[in-house]
Order: sequence, then structure tokens, then C-alpha cells
Amino acid sequence: MIVYPDLAMILGLVIYGSVFSLAVYSLELPRPRWQILLCVVLSALTSAVSLLPYISSSFLLLIGFSVMIALVRGKTVKGTFLNVLHTTLLLFLYLGLWFVLCGALFLFSILFSVQGGYVLLSFGRAFWGATLAGGVLFLFLRIRKRRGRRFALVACELDLEGKTIPLMCYPDSGNFLTDPISGDPVVIIEYSAIFRRLSPPLPKPMTYEFASRFGPRARVIAYRTVSESGQMLSSFVPDAFRVEGIPRAVVVAVTSRPLDARGRFNGIIGPDLWKGD
Repeated sequence: MIVYPDLAMILGLVIYGSVFSLAVYSLELPRPRWQILLCVVLSALTSAVSLLPYISSSFLLLIGFSVMIALVRGKTVKGTFLNVLHTTLLLFLYLGLWFVLCGALFLFSILFSVQGGYVLLSFGRAFWGATLAGGVLFLFLRIRKRRGRRFALVACELDLEGKTIPLMCYPDSGNFLTDPISGDPVVIIEYSAIFRRLSPPLPKPMTYEFASRFGPRARVIAYRTVSESGQMLSSFVPDAFRVEGIPRAVVVAVTSRPLDARGRFNGIIGPDLWKGD
């Protein structure tokens, strides 16, 4: 039973570190490590502060929930809801596994009083139980992902106007778009992934300002999907484009719509780029 804020802080780092890392891993969200670390520390602080008197538990719960939403947010309301639901279920699965492992390995006791129920377990045993639960759950998710993987995201880099923009791309076997001028394959990238990376910011697609920005490198690509009759995408020839570190000659088409509501990727490449020579 944890009764000291400093010990609760350490245990919170293990619990939230495990759950948030597992959520980002299983959802395949492109999050930098500093963001994950910041969310873990903030959530662990709420665990420590919750033991102090006169602190509203509902307020701390709101902070913790907001931190989780900020970390696993998607690009749409539906995408964010699905990510939060996934993380919440993962949290309950982790806590249940932690409880089972502690019971099996350390044979803890439960004490009931007028104030509520308490688990009688030393900090050391609780710490190692939480760590073990995270490791077991990671192995489970890793095996499950390898067996049931539908696609593997591909790390790409776009060089444009002196900037290198990292991208996560979905390899779509049905994307056979090519540039009618050069014959190079077309990569579809979300406008939001490029907009703020450039100075001045990239103009909106399908505008005169966009075409003027790239001059003779500007293109217009016809894009058709199963659910839509077709649309025109503003495109350009980049300074360079790399797929898993390998330079590729491509044309980049920009779309203002999110390509993945859950935020896992922001680009689509074709089979010529991830299975080609």
C-alpha cells in the first residue's frame, strides 16, 4: 500500500510510462520521445499529488485524462475517440495483469475498512509487479502485431526549400499514380504536414499562389478513389525524397484532407517506391 507521494510518483512513472509507451506502440502513432516523457511525468505527478490532503480527485482525474488525449489524439473527433478508447482498454488490461501477477508472485492481502479497500503490498513488490506487467504486455502486443499486421508504415523524408520534413507513409498497393510529364510515381502528402514547416508557409492547394511558389516544378494530378468520382491535387517536384533513406524520384501531391483519422500516417506511397528496385 503506497502512502508516500514520492513513492507514488515513482510507481506512477512506471505505470504511465508502460501504458503510454504501449499505446503509442500499438497504435503506431509518430510521437517524439520527449512528448511521451512529458505526458508520463505529468500523469505521475497527479498520482503523487492525489495523496496530499485537500486536493480534488476529480480535478486530478481531469488533468490525467486530458494528458492522455493530448498524447494519443487523432486528426478527427472520431479518430481521437478510437485512440482514447484503445488506450483506456489498454490501461485496464495493464492494471488487471499487474493485479494478477502481484497476487500470483507476492500473495498480497486486501484490507477493508470504513474508508475503503486497501491492498497490503510493499513498494518494492508493487514496483516489480508493475514493471513485469509492462514487459509481458509488450511481448503480447508485439507478437499480436506481427501475426495480424495489415501494413507496415514506412519512414520517409521530404527535402523542400532547405527543410527536411519527416513523414510516416502508408504503402498503398493500389496507388499507381504517375506524373504525366516525367512518369515518376506520385506521393500523396497531407497539406498540414508541410504547411508550417516552410517559411513563408505553403499556400493552400489549388490556388494561383501555390502554383507560383513552385513555378515550372508545379503540377496538377488527377486523383480518383473508390468512394469519389475524382479530384485534382496540387503537386510539385521536391528537391529530394527518400523512402527508408533511399533517394527516390517522385512528384508530391498535396491534399487538404486527413489521410488517416487516427493520426498514424500523413502520406501515401505506391508499390513502386516500397517494393521497387
